[in-house]
Amino acid sequence: MDPENIFPSFDIDVEGIITAIAENGYRKVLLQGPEGLKRGLPLLAEIIEKGTGARVLIDAEPCFGACDHAGERALAAGADALIHIGHSDIPSMDRNMPVPVHFFHAEMKVKWDMLHAGLKKIVETVSSKRIALFTTVQHISLLDQAKRFLEDHSATVLIGEPGGREAFPGQVLGCSFSAAEGLELENASLLFMGTGRFHPMGLSTSTGKEVHTLDPVTGAVGKITTMERERFLRKRFGSIQKARDLLDGGCMTGILIGSKPGQRRVELASDMADLLDVKGYDYRMIVMDSVAPMKLFTLGLDLVINTACPRIALDDSVSYVRQGIVMITPVELRMALDELPWSEYRFDEEW
Repeated sequence: MDPENIFPSFDIDVEGIITAIAENGYRKVLLQGPEGLKRGLPLLAEIIEKGTGARVLIDAEPCFGACDHAGERALAAGADALIHIGHSDIPSMDRNMPVPVHFFHAEMKVKWDMLHAGLKKIVETVSSKRIALFTTVQHISLLDQAKRFLEDHSATVLIGEPGGREAFPGQVLGCSFSAAEGLELENASLLFMGTGRFHPMGLSTSTGKEVHTLDPVTGAVGKITTMERERFLRKRFGSIQKARDLLDGGCMTGILIGSKPGQRRVELASDMADLLDVKGYDYRMIVMDSVAPMKLFTLGLDLVINTACPRIALDDSVSYVRQGIVMITPVELRMALDELPWSEYRFDEEW
């Protein structure tokens, strides 16, 4: 079986996986991947077994990122190591893992003519030829290609260094936009290469600037405008005000601690508890692995302060509102308690 046929839309270092298993002498490994790659895992397992002689088990649980690695399930299954595909490592994540974990990220295949057409549109529309480039790991190798193209079209390109949770320069995560922090962006245009609105919205909120977007697969361009960012902020400010009213009304409040390996912000949860203690508000500490609205509804919670994955509160808030639950981030709790001015709103990046 040709590895190219397993994941037709992605490039994955299959040879690197085989080498890692062989060099470490693993006899049994657990293979984990996100939902978009699940269908190819059985065939990939077959290739790995033929290439190494090791037994490959497949993890069938949902996977939401490198923060959700299945190291503990690998140990429970008697595996020597975990092979996690689809995401890059999080350098600052706890290294005290139950078994060795090897990360092999997946990059989406793109047609260069589509990418170049999109970049040309960007060059023609940006207000400044100083362009700061950002992307997710699924397109990380495109940064150099995009940088060369933009420089050939008279642009000066900025690419930020990774923070504690990113593995590559220019990379952003839904929980970290550190790549923007060390850059001088006052007179720069921002360009996010990738799909979806969440990551560029995070960049826009983090920097206070509009963000141009480019889908590398289709070549489509767009922008997170100031108006769109303000709309997002108004919704979040509405949730903050509701949280304030609920707290003053003696609601059932929960502080959510995520148990996934890269989401365990126990100290941050304790800080949130201290804030509520000082203000005299009652609460309960809640521990969850996979967070879902119905689980919280069953506990009778009205307000939840989320210290697990930051995207849960921001990207899926409607699902919780439907269950009568207001979910906010630690930053938003500080605002609700007047510990932080509203003008300093930012995405939750406290790690």
